[in-house]
Amino acid sequence: MSILKADALQGKTAAGDIDVTSEGGAATMQLQQGLAKMWCLWNQESTVSIRDSFNAASLTDNGTGKGQVNLSLAMNNSTYSYAGHHSDIGGGYVTTVINNTSYQAVNSTTQFRVSMLNGDGYQDSKYCGYSVLGDLA
Repeated sequence: MSILKADALQGKTAAGDIDVTSEGGAATMQLQQGLAKMWCLWNQESTVSIRDSFNAASLTDNGTGKGQVNLSLAMNNSTYSYAGHHSDIGGGYVTTVINNTSYQAVNSTTQFRVSMLNGDGYQDSKYCGYSVLGDLA
């Protein structure tokens, strides 16, 4: 068995071009495109706090059921993809609403907003988790 140890990877043709072969060997993709650029698990109840994260600088509590994740490293543009969940509101689950116009969600290269709805109203969640895919600036 061989072990490869490195502090950095650099493509042979261009520094950022590192191709990875698929499990079946029929396709390749760029390594950078398949990596999450940010992930964060946080508590939105009472004292808002990050439980664990990568590339999440801080959180902003914008009111009951309304949160904002502030990124440490900026994204290349504001059209990146993000997905997540909220759970454990009174033992149940909550609906995630992204870009809710009533919340006036504003996404930029350094932040995105989410809102948490339970029934007819906003409600904080104990476990909020999101990840971001896209290109870093």
